[in-house]
Amino acid sequence: MSRSIIHRLSYMLILGAILVFAGIGIYGVPRLLNAQVEITQPFEPESREQNLADKAPLGEVAVLVNTP
Repeated sequence: MSRSIIHRLSYMLILGAILVFAGIGIYGVPRLLNAQVEITQPFEPESREQNLADKAPLGEVAVLVNTP
């Protein structure tokens, strides 16, 4: 009887440790990553029209197809 109680306590201890480390991982890792990321230049994505116009050869027209 005492052996089953010890087994249950050990399983609960292991499960609790896993949950604690998972919580630290979920909440701690993104904070560490955000603390180390430095934005040196603002990211400005090009418009789709300008990107297609730049890729079109001279004398040709870039045709935009509106797809959902």
